Amino acid sequence: FSISTITLLYITVKKYFSTKTALISTLIFAVSPQFIIFGNTPLYQNFLPLFIIMSLYYFLKDEDDFHIRFLLGLTVGLGIELHLLNVSLAMAFLFYYLLFVKRKLKLISAYLIGIVVGLGPTLLFELRHQFLNTKLFLAYQSQPHSPVSLSNILTQWVNGAAIFLGGNSAAIGIIILFIMIPLLFIKKIGSNAYKKLRILTLLTIAITAILSLKFTAFEPHYILPVWIMFLIILPIIIGKTFSKTTAHAILGLLIAFNLY
Repeated sequence: FSISTITLLYITVKKYFSTKTALISTLIFAVSPQFIIFGNTPLYQNFLPLFIIMSLYYFLKDEDDFHIRFLLGLTVGLGIELHLLNVSLAMAFLFYYLLFVKRKLKLISAYLIGIVVGLGPTLLFELRHQFLNTKLFLAYQSQPHSPVSLSNILTQWVNGAAIFLGGNSAAIGIIILFIMIPLLFIKKIGSNAYKKLRILTLLTIAITAILSLKFTAFEPHYILPVWIMFLIILPIIIGKTFSKTTAHAILGLLIAFNLY
């Protein structure tokens, strides 16, 4: 699955951005300590990056018809099958289409139908077993939990940026977040694909941050859709913000930290 994920990441980024950005994104993915662990550990959620990138491939397409929206929803639904954390990405896509695209009920319906089809195995299981998992989830949510700590949430964001993108360095994780999040708000680049990905990334960050306030067991991999999008958008922002020499130095150091 790692080879498939790297291949699809390269194809997606090259198609919608550039060969140079594709090479940098795939190289960071290939040397990232956490993504290497994902590739070497046969846990179902570790297959999720492939479906997230697949979703982004369909989302970034210029064509927008029933077929494309259905396939987007299908990949999102299959991702939720692997891990519930993909709900944040599902919500981000929905809000994007509701807020930033001319509303067409047919296309929104295609997206939602795709999600339902992707979730088919879970929905059939729930129907057959009187909504067993739903009842267990609601029972868990109704139990008293320790209050959510803002410092813990911030720590998980820093840890996530560190282990997925920063070579396990908390300092690099902090730098990535401090560079990326403000620049996502202010750095507007002409590419339509960049505009779409930029808005989707901000929506996913906001939704994930809100959801994190509801769950005490919040961990860095719950932010996985954001880290995947950062893989793509980070080289673009660095390249457009700094001089060519400085950008190459920053990205080279980032790759070196991950290798180290």
